Amino acid sequence: MRPEDIRLRVEQHYASSNEPLLLSDLGKDLSRSGLWPPQGETRPLANVIADLAPDLRLVRDPDAKAYVVVVPADREELAKAAIDRRQGKHLLRSLPRPILLAFCVDSPPGAEVYLRVEPSPPRYQVGNQPDDPAFVLVETEFRSPGVYIDDPLQLKSETADQLVRGIQGWAQKHNIALDKLPVVDKGPWLGYSAVPAAGLPNALERLYAAQSREMAGRLVVPLDIAVILSRHP
Repeated sequence: MRPEDIRLRVEQHYASSNEPLLLSDLGKDLSRSGLWPPQGETRPLANVIADLAPDLRLVRDPDAKAYVVVVPADREELAKAAIDRRQGKHLLRSLPRPILLAFCVDSPPGAEVYLRVEPSPPRYQVGNQPDDPAFVLVETEFRSPGVYIDDPLQLKSETADQLVRGIQGWAQKHNIALDKLPVVDKGPWLGYSAVPAAGLPNALERLYAAQSREMAGRLVVPLDIAVILSRHP
């Protein structure tokens, strides 16, 4: 395998796409083509590409060593943007559901959304301003009403970027340190549906929509309460 083979693969990728070319994907492509590893080569592919600098660059996510993007020297901004976007999605995934819902829920006309991040657990409220001064208004400019989230990592890039900008902008305006926000325990993402509240016909369905998928499957509501909720707009 010649260095030109790697350069050609990278150039071909970016000639038709602005999506980041991951080192792992490049390695798979070269392997399928029978170009990697060449006979007698004992170095990792990352080391081989590092020797092709300055024509090619390896850009690593400082928070995830396995996430490495290969780019031509003049496309390094694409790699940095991809890493920023990935970190943003992981920020969304780390936040408790009430915080995300405060930025996604579709409030009825004239109703405001308020969020309390401390004391834990965080809570959000739709309607009039709560008596509790810990609740902070989530201004319309920072919200993305009606966004449906199953897993933040699967969100479209533009949607994730919009949510992250909203949360960051809100936190900055109200002097709330993002690194001080409570985070969910590491583990499988349970997901939730930020179904537009205004689009659901009654309180029972809104209650169900606000649950995680795991909780929704185990939710039991007494019949008399369910009847009252179903009749409440």
